Amino acid sequence: MLGKSSPIPDHILEDDKLKGRVTTGLATAASSALTKSDWKFAAEKGGYSDSLDGHRRFYKSLDFGDDDYEGNVLTLVKYLFDEMPLEFVELFNHPKVQARLMQRDPALVDLWRGEADPVLVAVAHAFDEIKAVSTNIDLSQYASRINAALPGDPKQAIGATKDMLEAVMRTILHRTGHQDVDDLDFPGLTTHTFNALGLTEASKPSTEGEGLVRKIASTARKMILTANELRNHLGTGHGRNVDEEEDLSADDASMVASSGLILAAWLIKRAGI
Repeated sequence: MLGKSSPIPDHILEDDKLKGRVTTGLATAASSALTKSDWKFAAEKGGYSDSLDGHRRFYKSLDFGDDDYEGNVLTLVKYLFDEMPLEFVELFNHPKVQARLMQRDPALVDLWRGEADPVLVAVAHAFDEIKAVSTNIDLSQYASRINAALPGDPKQAIGATKDMLEAVMRTILHRTGHQDVDDLDFPGLTTHTFNALGLTEASKPSTEGEGLVRKIASTARKMILTANELRNHLGTGHGRNVDEEEDLSADDASMVASSGLILAAWLIKRAGI
């Protein structure tokens, strides 16, 4: 158990989400920045060389560029976080790792220093918006799935976000008396929902402000449709050859999820149900 004497910042120790963000981010940076010699020097200095030498796959996966290399690094990083926090901090501050973080993930460095990660702030705000409309439509099960999936399972987060948006739109149409809702595919469902809420350009807006809101709504509709396309391409529910799968970062998934949560709450408020 890590105590207050740990060199790891308290705000990270006390938040499992931040721990996940830091450990996965560090694993990604270290696996791409450090050579075999770097690892041997760091492990010898930190006193965990036996762990790496005894790990049958660690150096072999590095040597051959195997798919499990980054996962092996993540296992080591998590071990250091829990059992050898001083060495975890040493690895985080390794010059090559810091250079890679500043190049590819500067938000993680800010997070370590206690500065707010704007993506995490946006996600937290989005969850608050969903709570605010829970008496209208209870989306807690979807919010919980999204929350549980981030940051470790970005594709699951995308899938849960799409499912939530679909559930919101079907519920809105059902409650406003529309028929044959269950037969609509996702694009048709989105179009019917925006038509029902007066968010399309089917009629002339009564005010200039309403016209501008409709333009924003048009962009929102595209975001919803694109989230569905992303889920079909990268998310859960569509198995494909493992050699053809694409990666999705936790930050990108968080952006999509926070946008989806905000849009879901907005549609519910707009429907007035």
